[in-house]
This record gives sequence, C-alpha cells and structure tokens, in this order.
Amino acid sequence: MKKIYLLSLSVLLSSAVFVQDKEPITYGVKVGLTAAVIRNLDEENIPDDRKSMKSFYVGGLASIPIGPTLLFGGKIYFEPGLFYVGKGTKQAASDSYGFYSLEQRISYLEIPMNFTSYYQVGTGKLMFRPGLYIGFALGGTAKLESSGIYAAQLIADNKPSSFSRDLAFGSNKAYKTADFGMNLGLGYQLKNRFSLNLDLSFSVIDISGFSPNRQGNVVAGIGLGYTFKAK
Repeated sequence: MKKIYLLSLSVLLSSAVFVQDKEPITYGVKVGLTAAVIRNLDEENIPDDRKSMKSFYVGGLASIPIGPTLLFGGKIYFEPGLFYVGKGTKQAASDSYGFYSLEQRISYLEIPMNFTSYYQVGTGKLMFRPGLYIGFALGGTAKLESSGIYAAQLIADNKPSSFSRDLAFGSNKAYKTADFGMNLGLGYQLKNRFSLNLDLSFSVIDISGFSPNRQGNVVAGIGLGYTFKAK
C-alpha cells in the first residue's frame, strides 16, 4: 500500500507544470476533531483489540502555488504547516464481572507537507490532499482503571489495578519521540474561503520504544478551515 501511495503521489506531482506562478502565497488555519488509534503494523499476524481515542487538532498552513494540473483544469499548491495533533489509543473490556480500561493520550507537534489539488466544482473548489508528515511527541499520559475480576487478575500478577502516569519517550521508552507518515485528505472550499475537511494519516515507521511488535499511529479527522484573503 505504501508503494502504491508513493507512486500515486509521484504521478500527481509529475502532472503539474512547474512554472513560476504570479498568484500570491496565502495562509490559513484549520481546526477539527480526531479519532486516533495506535495499531500493530504487523496486524496480519497479531490480534489487535485497541480502540480509538477522541481528541482534536489545530494549526496553520501556507498555500504556495506550483502550477496547473494537466487533467481536469485543476491547480496544485504545496501546503506545509504546523499543527498540534492529539493521538493515542485505548484498550477496554466490560462485562458483569467488572471492567478494564487503559487509555494512552499523546500530544504531537506535527509538520504536514501536502500537495493539494484544487478543482472548481460549483461555486467552490474540491480539494484533494496527499502528502507526508513528520511529528514530534510533546508528551503523553497513561491511565488505567479496573474493577472486579479484571482488577483481581492484575493484583494477582503483581501489577497495579489502577494508575495515572506520564509516558516516557525515547529509545527503550514507551514510544519514540519522532513519528513519520503519510497524509490523505479531501475537502471542499466555499466561495467565502471557509472549508470542510476530511483527513487520514498513518505512520510508516515503528513508533514503539521497546515493544517487539511494530506499532504506528492512525488518525482520522474532520474539521473546518479558513484561508485568509491575499493582500
């Protein structure tokens, strides 16, 4: 899948006419909600019962015109940005014998590097947004709660039945500090420069600091954007 994605991105970029464009650079902001999970990259062989965590993202970006596409009369912009993104994962179980919940929340400072194609559709513009990102963990927390048979089993294994603690990042820690992955987005920009955005990003490197199983972030987002009028 990664090879297909990178090939598609290369085809998209090669379809643009890279010429000096007189259109000015514009700037914008985006904010939205996220559903994030840390998945096993080797999930074909490893059962994965983790659930998504709800969080948010907020940040700004620049739209740098590159040139027209060769198909459908669109135009490509290079759109780097700087965002705060909430990620994490959750494991939970609940039945008549008790419950178990382990939540991990991680805050990232993320730099997306997208190549966005804009196509005139109706009175607005349809946006297709593939790209890459690099992220740096700012910090994180882990919270465990349990009761009944789940708590009893943890205590029998000499493990705490509940805790709330900070996550450690780096080599041989809970997670690595850096994350790197791919973006894919779709949106519609209105005539008044507001936009509705749907985004998906996923790690292509192992973010686990010590686990023998490779792990990566997956984040789906929905949000609003606004592009400031060029001066």
